[in-house]
Amino acid sequence: MADPAVRSPNWAALDQNDIVGLAALRERALDAHAPFDYDAPVAGLKALDRYTLRIELAQPRPRFVEILAQGDICGAVAREVVQADGTGIGAHPVGTGLFRLAQWRRASRIAAR
Repeated sequence: MADPAVRSPNWAALDQNDIVGLAALRERALDAHAPFDYDAPVAGLKALDRYTLRIELAQPRPRFVEILAQGDICGAVAREVVQADGTGIGAHPVGTGLFRLAQWRRASRIAAR
């Protein structure tokens, strides 16, 4: 969502939660007119292991966990998916979790099985 090339409509909502270092990385890409650096470390995001992501916010946000729980707004996506789909990632829903996508129509229907 932070990659300016993706033009995520959810960036503003995520940015309000102030993940340490994420907005600065986005600004560097915008200022330099360069591709988003997916390899750059972000102080507030760290994969502790294959299944655990640590997120650090600049200040307490008690409802942040609700944003993470909304799979339609925020979710982890594998690096290889981003590399394969690039800026068209919004047209290829992929996710993690308990359910499998059975049907998808942009902006109108998501069905799981």
